[in-house]
Amino acid sequence: MDSITVPHEKIDQLRKHFDEAYDSLEDAQWQINKELLAKLYNITDKEKVMQTKRGIMKRGTDAHKLVAEILEPFNIKANPDGWHINYARGFLPIAMHVDIPEHNTNNDGDTILIPLTFDDRIKTLWWKCHVYEAVFDFWIEKQDWANKKKLNNISEKYDLSNGFWRKPEVVDYMPLDGIGDWSKGNIFKGRRSQPHCSNNFVTSGIPYKDYILIQTQDQSYRSE
Repeated sequence: MDSITVPHEKIDQLRKHFDEAYDSLEDAQWQINKELLAKLYNITDKEKVMQTKRGIMKRGTDAHKLVAEILEPFNIKANPDGWHINYARGFLPIAMHVDIPEHNTNNDGDTILIPLTFDDRIKTLWWKCHVYEAVFDFWIEKQDWANKKKLNNISEKYDLSNGFWRKPEVVDYMPLDGIGDWSKGNIFKGRRSQPHCSNNFVTSGIPYKDYILIQTQDQSYRSE
């Protein structure tokens, strides 16, 4: 995991673009697992809960140009015109996952997060291993966890009950790459093939978190 720090005024500009775009966000993801909702979030009175609301940042807009400018220190090879950029509001933390595309699991790239909610109780964690399977749970289930060595106690420091909720302790048996702090101006990047997840910010009383999500593909190189 790599990170950069950018001036606060740049983040303020992105925040303005986010607020202007929010009402148009249409791509909603829902959590419908009642057992999970009850166990992790003490939600027992709803059939489903919105987990994330997203909307595409259109190419050629001032916001898109600003993101490309802000991320220049990362020296990303992929052409910004091919980046997939989303405005996002997360109401529930997403489980540990990878961002490998289903149609081409050999095509890696970068996942980049620009926090627009700033709270030291929110973290994004990346692990060092690389998984080239679109459904991360399949990889988890195939591992021989009983014979793996415990590498850290990260589950004791952060609430990672959402990481892999049926067996949350697996986070301690994977080599940790880095932790992204949700502080203003902090931006972090990992490979799409690297397992990553948020901590369970809901248990800290945080109702949602706003961010910009950027995904690139190594096959889309910057033209000379």
